[in-house]
Amino acid sequence: MDEKMGTRLHINDRVKTQTGAGNGETLETYDNGRGFGVVLYDCGGASRTGVILEAGRVDGQRVFVTNISDAAETITFATAATSNVANGTAMIVARYESVPFIWSETLGKWQAALGGGTTLADNTVTTATIVDENVTSAKIDPTVIQAVTVDITATEIVGTAAGDIGHSAGAVLVAAPGAGYIHEFISATLSYTFATAAYTGGNNDLVIRQGTTAVSAAIADADLIGDSASDIAYVGSLAAADIKLTANSTLNLAGTAYTQPGTAAGTLKVHVLYRTVAA
Repeated sequence: MDEKMGTRLHINDRVKTQTGAGNGETLETYDNGRGFGVVLYDCGGASRTGVILEAGRVDGQRVFVTNISDAAETITFATAATSNVANGTAMIVARYESVPFIWSETLGKWQAALGGGTTLADNTVTTATIVDENVTSAKIDPTVIQAVTVDITATEIVGTAAGDIGHSAGAVLVAAPGAGYIHEFISATLSYTFATAAYTGGNNDLVIRQGTTAVSAAIADADLIGDSASDIAYVGSLAAADIKLTANSTLNLAGTAYTQPGTAAGTLKVHVLYRTVAA
């Protein structure tokens, strides 16, 4: 029996590829009177801000802006009035992301076609669809438990200048959250890497603080920075009846500065779990 084969027509979107050279650049959506369906933009060595998306010409026109940068560089649009993008500076396209925009003649702006409470079917987001390390704590609601890792250098271990353990403000682990918010410390894992010689001094008073208030138990010198071998220590939040906290304060690592005996070169990694809540 003979079969009649139908003809299939596949139409590809026109693609525009651009490489960034600075901030405030315009992504082209038209060329010779014809629209591009996809704009592939390589930031070109640095994150770009003030980016403009050339205005559309037809109501409902669609274009995908795709970040093809070879490093962790972002595309941040200019204000809505300048960029033609309704979300303005809040619209950021990260590396590996592709965002569809629809042109609205009524608004005279491009509107992102993703987000805004889109409901996803169960099991549609899997580990295979999320690029490694693309979902970071910075992209999660701050009331959800956050994670941050801070490196403490040899200089910061023995110093008393701003940013050092021995400074009155300690070595900052998490910056102050802003007026009306409080960092709630949950726990910290401290990983010390010994190098060459042991630090001396200290006063067995190394703690995690919220502002100037200790929110962890003290870590003995011999259990971490004062040891002659690499060590890992864990501290949780204090189990006192109550601890008076201060809004808009840092989480920091503070204690008596250690002494450099001459060749000590050990360093410290502090892995902190915390969340930010309204005051």
